[in-house]
Amino acid sequence: MRKTLSVILATVMLCLMLIPVTGCGPKADYASPHDAIVAADSGTNVIGKTVQVTASQDVTLGYFYTGTDIGLGVNVGVGVYKPNSAIPLDNRASGINKGQTLICTIKEYNDHLKTSRILLVEVKE
Repeated sequence: MRKTLSVILATVMLCLMLIPVTGCGPKADYASPHDAIVAADSGTNVIGKTVQVTASQDVTLGYFYTGTDIGLGVNVGVGVYKPNSAIPLDNRASGINKGQTLICTIKEYNDHLKTSRILLVEVKE
């Protein structure tokens, strides 16, 4: 009986020690590109903030998320940022696959002709 009680007590203590560890993963400032765009449209500076993006396609010509945001009535594109370039979109980016969830840092935001929103991000490995 005493041994069983010791095992139960040790198991409970181990579980209590693991509870704080489960919430320590990286958190994004914005849960989706939609949230980042809404914040940018309301005047918030989103450059340098993080956004969670689930790739809608394998990275193609630098873009790994494209779609129409019905709530905003705009087309949205999320692409890989390429620093020190006349065109800051990395057309040779690879390694991002459809369905992969990434936390990225927003490096550039563009509201192209008010019909499209483009986020260029730096992908955290």
